Amino acid sequence: MQTLKLDPVTHDLSIGGSTINVATGADAWGQYLKQRLLLWKGEYFLDTGRGVDYGSILGGKSNPNQVEFISVIEGAGKNTKVTSFTMTRGTDRILHVTFTATSDYGEVTVEI
Repeated sequence: MQTLKLDPVTHDLSIGGSTINVATGADAWGQYLKQRLLLWKGEYFLDTGRGVDYGSILGGKSNPNQVEFISVIEGAGKNTKVTSFTMTRGTDRILHVTFTATSDYGEVTVEI
């Protein structure tokens, strides 16, 4: 797998000097999985079933069920299986998700 590399903080294209950086293999797959989790369900008009149903998650006092996130990750294809998953809500009210998954491209660890 090969795709344009995105900056992990701003999600803009990653540019090194005068060239656009490229992500390949497991790095590209990890970036793809992160983008799937950042997508709100219904946001992408060509596939309104893709993404996380944040509309039903936001506003709750406890952490959301991790099953929603794991199903989005494992639903990406390429024999993707989550091997570890942690989710915490900081004092800043931001939900932090970290997971490790294996796929046909190898093992990736992603932080969101």
